[in-house]
Amino acid sequence: ELVHVRNYLYVMDIRTGYSTSHTIEVDDDVMDDKIPRITLQPIVENAISHGLRSSKKDSKCIWIRGYHKDGNLLIEIEDNGVGMDAAKINEDLKLNSLERVEGGNSIGILNVNARIKKAFGAGYGLFIESVENEGTTVTITLPIRKEDEIESAKL
Repeated sequence: ELVHVRNYLYVMDIRTGYSTSHTIEVDDDVMDDKIPRITLQPIVENAISHGLRSSKKDSKCIWIRGYHKDGNLLIEIEDNGVGMDAAKINEDLKLNSLERVEGGNSIGILNVNARIKKAFGAGYGLFIESVENEGTTVTITLPIRKEDEIESAKL
C-alpha cells in the first residue's frame, strides 16, 4: 500500500509541478502489518483533490503516519488544506455500509470505510478531524494483521 501511495504521489507531483510535499512516518513494527488493498490511495487522493487543490497556501503538505495503539493499527493521513465539515462526514461514515457503496451511492473514503467495517466489524474504519483553513486528518483504525493471518481476513 505504501508503494502504491508513493507512486500515486509521484504521478500527482508531476501533474501539479511538485506543488505538494509529503512525509511518510511508519513505525518499523507496522511494516509487517497487512491492510486491505487500496485503502490509503483514495484518502490521499481526497486530501489532494478536496483539501490541497483549493488551498491558497504556498506550502501544501501531506503526512502519512502509521503506528500501533491499544492493540490496533492506526494510520493517519493529514493535510494542511482548506478543511471541511467533519461532523457530517463522520455521521456518513458511521451509517456507511457496503450495500450503500455497491448501490452506487458512494465512492472514495466511504467505500474504504465500508470495506473495513465489513472485513473487521463496526469498531474499525475511518474517523475524520478537520479545522477550516488549517487542514484535515483521516484516521484509519484496523486490527493488527500479520502475513500468516492474511487469508483468514480476506484482505
